[in-house]
Amino acid sequence: MTKNNKKQVYIPSIEAEQLYDMSVRGLDIKVDYVGMIPYSLELIRLRLNKKFKERKVSSRYESDAIINIKFKNKISKNKVIPSYVRSYDKLIPRLDKQLEGLIKEKSSLDKNIKVSCNKRAIDKMEKSVKQLEFKIDNLKKKIQQIKSDKDNTIYSEMKSDELRLHLYTKGFYFKGEKYKFYKRTSSKSKNLQALWIQEKLYDEMMNWSLMGLKFEDDKEYDIASLLAYTSLVSSSIVETINIDPKNILIVDDQYSVFETNAIEVGNDLKPVHNEKATIENNIWDGQALIDKSLLESIGKGDKGFAQLRSHFFKCASFSSNIQDFICDYAKQHGKDIETWKLKDCFGNEILAKDVLLISTPSSLKFLKYAGKSKDERALAYKNWCDKVREDDCLMGIVKFDKGGKYGDRQFTSYQMINTLFCNQRDIEELSKFEVEYIKSLKDVENNNTYIEYLEKNAQVANSYQMFADMCKKNPEIAETTLFKNYRKSEISKYKKYVKGGKIRIKAGYCTVVANPVEMLFSAVDDFKTVESRTFEKPNQVYSTKYSFDKEYTVLRNPHNAMHNFYKVENIDNSLIKKYINTTDNIIVINAIDSEILCRLNGMDQDGDSLLLIEDIYFNKTIDKTLEKGNYPVILNKITSKPKPVQLNNANIAKIDGDIALSQKWTGSITNLAQYYVSVLWDLKQDHNYIQNDNKNKADDIKEILGNLSILVVLSNVSIDYSKKKIDVDVDSALSQIRKNPCVKKLEYNAKGKLKLYARNKPKFWGCVTNSKPKKPDFYNCPMDLLSSHISKVEDAKYTHSVSLLDCVRELTEEEKKQTYDHKQVVDIINAVEEYSNQIKEIHANAIEDKDKVDEEKNQALIIANEKINNKINKKTIKTSTMRQLFVEVQKILDATKIVNKKKKTSKVNNNDEIDKNLDMIYRYNKMRGIATQILNVLYQKDPEKFLDLIKNSEN
Repeated sequence: MTKNNKKQVYIPSIEAEQLYDMSVRGLDIKVDYVGMIPYSLELIRLRLNKKFKERKVSSRYESDAIINIKFKNKISKNKVIPSYVRSYDKLIPRLDKQLEGLIKEKSSLDKNIKVSCNKRAIDKMEKSVKQLEFKIDNLKKKIQQIKSDKDNTIYSEMKSDELRLHLYTKGFYFKGEKYKFYKRTSSKSKNLQALWIQEKLYDEMMNWSLMGLKFEDDKEYDIASLLAYTSLVSSSIVETINIDPKNILIVDDQYSVFETNAIEVGNDLKPVHNEKATIENNIWDGQALIDKSLLESIGKGDKGFAQLRSHFFKCASFSSNIQDFICDYAKQHGKDIETWKLKDCFGNEILAKDVLLISTPSSLKFLKYAGKSKDERALAYKNWCDKVREDDCLMGIVKFDKGGKYGDRQFTSYQMINTLFCNQRDIEELSKFEVEYIKSLKDVENNNTYIEYLEKNAQVANSYQMFADMCKKNPEIAETTLFKNYRKSEISKYKKYVKGGKIRIKAGYCTVVANPVEMLFSAVDDFKTVESRTFEKPNQVYSTKYSFDKEYTVLRNPHNAMHNFYKVENIDNSLIKKYINTTDNIIVINAIDSEILCRLNGMDQDGDSLLLIEDIYFNKTIDKTLEKGNYPVILNKITSKPKPVQLNNANIAKIDGDIALSQKWTGSITNLAQYYVSVLWDLKQDHNYIQNDNKNKADDIKEILGNLSILVVLSNVSIDYSKKKIDVDVDSALSQIRKNPCVKKLEYNAKGKLKLYARNKPKFWGCVTNSKPKKPDFYNCPMDLLSSHISKVEDAKYTHSVSLLDCVRELTEEEKKQTYDHKQVVDIINAVEEYSNQIKEIHANAIEDKDKVDEEKNQALIIANEKINNKINKKTIKTSTMRQLFVEVQKILDATKIVNKKKKTSKVNNNDEIDKNLDMIYRYNKMRGIATQILNVLYQKDPEKFLDLIKNSEN
C-alpha cells in the first residue's frame, strides 16, 4: 500500500426519506456534498482502486463512491419522533407547494424583465426563466403521474424501521449506480447515520475491511461489535507509520482484583451498598508502548503518545525507551542481547532486540472471532500479521498528544460545576477569572482584549477577522453602531456560554497510561504477581505537568455525580523518568488496587484523557464536597450476554434501529442526573421543608443518591450501546426516576391541604439544554448561583456612536472618475441575502446538541462561504463600488435606528421627513441582518483594497 495525498473527500449526505423519494419515487432533491471520507487507511485503500473516482471541485475533492445516509430522529417531550416517508396524502400537498413556489419565482422574474433596462441582467433572467419553465413542466407531469398512480405501494407511508430495512437490504440507485449498505462507525451509529458504497467497489472494500475473515451465512455472530471493529480503518488519521509485526510483542493482559467500599448497580437497577465489593481492573486495557525510534522515523520524536489504528486493531501507544530497558535488563540478568528471545502470549518467539512495540490482546479485536483455543488464537494472530504486511505494514495515527487550546486553563462543564457543594462566595471565587474576562471584553476604554478574542476565534463563517483588522487600523471603528451591535451580541453569547457552566480553571487534560514500567517487566517475563514497582499507594500518579509531592483532583467526561471526583498524589519516580518519555500532556496512573478507572466512569487506556486540576480554590471546593457527604465508588454490575445473530443486512438494520432509539438516552441521562443533583443541593439547604408521615428530608436525600447511582451506571450503558447491548429497559427506568416522589415537594394547595407537586426546572436549565422551561425556579445549587452571578455583570457604558462613514476615507479624484457600478451593488446585496438565508437554513437543520460537534454543519457553512466568495471573486469590484457598499451599510444602520425609534414612540407624523421616505427606510431596515455580512464578503474578496478604504487612526 502506498500513501496518497492527505486531502479528505467530500461525499453526498442525504436524509433517508429524501433518498427514498429520489431513488424509488423519482423526485428531484438537492444533494449536498457535506459528508466526508476523512484521510484514513480506508481512503488510502480506496485511492488505490481504479474503480474509485474522485473529482476536484475548487479546493476540495468530491466523490460519489460512498454516500452517507441520515436516519433523523427528533425528540419532543422525551418521546422519539422518527422520520418517515410521507404517504400519498402528504406527498401531493408538498409537491403542490413546491410547484407554487416555482411559478411564483418565474412570475417575479417576468415582471423584473419588463421593467429592467439592463441587457445583461435581462439575458441572465431570461435564462433563469427557461430553467424554471423546464422544472415547472417536469413537476406538473410528475404530479399528474402520481395522481393517476396513487394506489402504487411506493406512494404509501413508510415508517422509520421499514425505511431502514428497505435501504439496508435493497440498496438504491444514484446517478445510475447501484449502492449497497457498507458500514457505519460508532460515531455515525450514535448520530443515526451509515454509509452505502457503489456495488462495483463493495466486494473488494468489504473483504479488505473484514481483514479477509470469513463469516458463514448459517452461523451467528456478535454483529454490534463486528460493525464497530470493521470501521477502525475508517478513523480519521493525521499521520501514517510503518510497523512490521516482527517488531511487535503481544503480552498477556493483567488484572488487578481487590475489594472496596462501593455502591453496586446490576441488571435489576437497584443500588446496593457493599463494603466489600470486588473491582477487577484490566491494568493495560487498550494501551501499548512504542519505542521512541519509531516515532523518530516519522519526525515525531518529541511526542509522548500516538493513537494507532489498523485492521481490527486500536491502541494508545506511549513513547518508551523499550530497547534501553531490554539492554539494561539483559546486562543485569546475564542475557545475550544478540540471541535472547522473548515469547509473546501466543507462543511465538521474537528476538528481544527487535521489539519496538508492546501491546496486549485487548487491542486485538479480531480475537473475539478467533475461537478460544490457544491454537485458534495463534492462527488468527498470524492471519492479522499477514494482512498488515499486505498493506506494507502501514498503520494510521489518529492523534498525538498536544497542549490545551487555552494555555494553563481549561473550561469546565456544567456537570463539573453542579456537583460541587458550594455557596455564593465559592461561586464568585471560582468564576472570578471569567467575570474579569467578560468585563475586559466589554471595556470600551481598552479594546485590546476584545480584538484578541476576535482574532483567536476567527473562522470563515464569522466576521471576527474583519472587525479585528478594521479596529487595528482605526480604533474609532469600535465606536460605530455596526461594531457595537456586533460586540454586544457576541459578548451576550459568551455570557450565556459561561452561564452554561463554562468557566476556565487552572487544569489540563492529560492522556492516561497505566503502570507502563510494569508492562516493560511483563515483556521480559518478569511480572510474576500483580503489584506495582513504581507506586506505593493506589491513588498515586506521575505527571510532569504540575509539581510533585502535591495533591490534585482528577475527573473525566462524562462526569455525572460527586462520586466521580478522585483525589491523587503526584509523585516523582526514577524508573518512569528513565524509560517512559512522558510529556506534560500525559499522566501515568496506578491501576493496581486503585478505584481510579471506576471512579472515572469506566476509563480505559486506549486514548482516554482525564482533567488534572491544579486550581487551588476548585480543589478546596471539591475537598469540602467530599467531606460533607459519603460518596463511595459506583460500580456498573450490569451484565450483558451477547445475542449473536446471522450476519446479514436485515439483522444489521434491526440492530442499528435499536441503537437509533437509544440515542436519546445519553442526553436525557446526563440532564436527569444534574436535575437530581440540583434538587439534592437545594433540599439539603431547604429550611422550610414540609414533611409528613410518608415523606421526610433524610429519606428523600437517600433516595436521590440511590437514583443518582443508577443514572451514573446508565450513562456508561448508553455510551457503549452501539458496541454492547444489554437486557435493561432504560426507557422504563428513566420514566420511573423522573416520577420518583423524592424530587417532588409537599406544598399546601388553595384548600389548605398538603399535596405533592412536581418541581419546576432550575433557572440555569435553558443555558444547558435545548428546552426552555416556562416557569423555572431558583435552586440553591451551584449552576443557578453561577447563572445569577454572571447575569449581574454590568453591561458596558457606551459613549456616543460615530458614523461608519466617518471611518471611511473619501475617494481620490482618480477613483471618482470611475463611478460605482449600481448593478454590481444590487447583485452583491442580493447574493449576501441569499447567503444569509442559506446560513439560517444550515443552523436550523443542524444537530441540536451542545456536546456534539456537527461536522456536517461546519462543512455546509464552509461550502456556503466558498460559494458566495466564488460568486463575488468573479466580479472586478472598483474602489468606488466598494465604498458605495459602505454607504449602503450605513443606510441600513440609519434605517434600523429610525424604525426602532418609531417602534418606541409609536407615533406617526405625516409631515415628518422620515415618513416621506418610509418605504425606503423599511426596505433598508429589512436588510439589517446582513449589514455585517455585506462588508465581510468584500473583506474576504480583497482584504488589502477593503482596508485601504478605512482611514488610518492618525488621520
